[in-house]
Amino acid sequence: MSINNAITVKKELPGGCINDPKISDVPQSINLPITLSEKKSGLNPLDYQLFSLAGCVRTIGRIVAKKQNITLRDLSCEVQGDLDSDASMNTEKENSAVLREITIVVIVDADMTPEQKEIFIQELDRRCPISDVYTNTIPLKLLVK
Repeated sequence: MSINNAITVKKELPGGCINDPKISDVPQSINLPITLSEKKSGLNPLDYQLFSLAGCVRTIGRIVAKKQNITLRDLSCEVQGDLDSDASMNTEKENSAVLREITIVVIVDADMTPEQKEIFIQELDRRCPISDVYTNTIPLKLLVK
């Protein structure tokens, strides 16, 4: 049985560049990249995007390990986005994709062969909803009210 849970992020923009949205009633802070902002007062939206991907990989990895009776000593990852900052600033550019590629290096500390780790990572990737957004290009609807 599938359970559908909607995740809602709400934010009104009172002015300026700093946003303070609430996600599941937990306050956050979002700002422009430090190169475009006067001060560093929060992560920028792409930071959050890559951070959420890393968090999802680690969380789903632990769930997969538990289901497969794998004892993980540690599961960490490094996420790097190949960023084209000109794409977000240049409205005349035809290809507006800001992130060209994302690389995730997953470090699995467990008693597993390299082949077992590869199978584990493939299963983790298959179940990760954030990874799914990138690999299956989920449709995005922009509605104006």
